[in-house]
Amino acid sequence: LGILVAGIFVGKKNGWKVELSKLIIMLGIGVGLYFLAPVITNALLSIEQAQLQIPYPYLVPAINSLIIFVLFMVVYMIVSLIASAIHKKVVAKQNGIAYIRLKGKGNGKINRANRKEFRRRIKEARKQKKTSQVVGAILGFVMAALITFVLFMPIKYMFKGLSEVNNNFNSGFDYTVWGQLDNATDMYDIINNRVIIDVEEDQTVTIDIGE
Repeated sequence: LGILVAGIFVGKKNGWKVELSKLIIMLGIGVGLYFLAPVITNALLSIEQAQLQIPYPYLVPAINSLIIFVLFMVVYMIVSLIASAIHKKVVAKQNGIAYIRLKGKGNGKINRANRKEFRRRIKEARKQKKTSQVVGAILGFVMAALITFVLFMPIKYMFKGLSEVNNNFNSGFDYTVWGQLDNATDMYDIINNRVIIDVEEDQTVTIDIGE
């Protein structure tokens, strides 16, 4: 919930152009990670054969989905920083706002006043575009929902593995929004379908690495 609320405010601040660009880029990154993550997972686990038996259920999809989440967030942070810097310069240029940094001794107070005036005029310029803010807030919510979607993927397999090991463990994942959607669609298993898991009766896990 915190991520979703933060996404709304970030989208409102950035406007629809920045948020739409970020959303399109991250969707493309997500598709790329779908193919890249299994390669990294196999390299980390040094899987050389088509089948591997391990005592902990759902270890490989948990690692695979965790890699997707970590790489997704790293790229998201980089894209956000770049988008924020570009957006600030564009807004300043469109509104004729000049940011002059004076050098030399005795100019500290002038520099602080200049930065304060710059931030004030940037804020006023953003307030003038209400439509952009509203659409940006909606797109920011969608972007935040995408982040939570990626976040809950490793959580599913971690909790599911713990519930297999300990029958008394009660996973709260199924009671979340993404848990309910996953139960109805198996969306997380579809994403991790390159790592197929077959839990046998003795709790030994056979993992088949697809092509």
